[in-house]
Amino acid sequence: MVVWYQVIILAMICNIPVGYFAYKKRSLTQPYGLITAGFVGAITFLAHPLYWIMLLAFFGSSTILTRYKNTNKLKENALKLAEKGGQRDSKQVLANGGIALIISSYSIIKWGFWYDNLNTSIAFMITISFAVTNSDTWATEIGVLSKRKPIWILNPLKTVPNGTSGGISVLGIGASISGAAFIGLIYSISLTLTTSLHVLFIITIAGLTGSLIDSLLGATIQCMYHCTVCDKITEKNYHKDCSSECTYKKGVKFINNDLVNILSVIFTLIIFNNFILYLFI
Repeated sequence: MVVWYQVIILAMICNIPVGYFAYKKRSLTQPYGLITAGFVGAITFLAHPLYWIMLLAFFGSSTILTRYKNTNKLKENALKLAEKGGQRDSKQVLANGGIALIISSYSIIKWGFWYDNLNTSIAFMITISFAVTNSDTWATEIGVLSKRKPIWILNPLKTVPNGTSGGISVLGIGASISGAAFIGLIYSISLTLTTSLHVLFIITIAGLTGSLIDSLLGATIQCMYHCTVCDKITEKNYHKDCSSECTYKKGVKFINNDLVNILSVIFTLIIFNNFILYLFI
């Protein structure tokens, strides 16, 4: 029998070293990024440790990849176009883990702490949400290193600079598939061999789909700005490298990269709803 206060204490104990790691590596802004990440970590842990492990897998791998070849010129130039840097703030934490947070909270309300049946639609949806965010993060962090310029998702005959929202490359697609499969493998260990193989396939495809949806939304509705100094299109309304205020270029003004991340997860869950119903109901 699970004793509620013991689970809460264990959640706090397990998240302390993670928070310390994030503090030392400066992976999260202080104090709000750390607090928000700690809250998301605690709730996912209380729903089930496996969800927490998937969160750690996403956070740990993204932290490593953010620092991988961070002095590479291609990556440096790409970061100049991106809205966010390597340090995640509270909004970015919720953009990446907010959907999993909501579903985990629902799981706790419905079944309590550590519901032992992981072969459920709830567990599958949480896994897909992490697969999408991890897939997109790996695609971004590795894809920007592509020596071939990405193609524009709306026009395959057009190339765009590395780091452009809506740009896709072979390297980025490969990283996207690997990132989704990584999360899928973690979830699959809780299932039987027969079930895990086709679930792993679905999760990998779902993660890739979410990453492509993210690129599509980034190319169409995400708010983009124009720096008049360097004449580049950027996600930032202020271009620090040029010390210049940027002018609105296109997209919906209130839709930034964080909201695009959330929408890509939601749309992916809607698209794969039939698979979820087929597998678990």
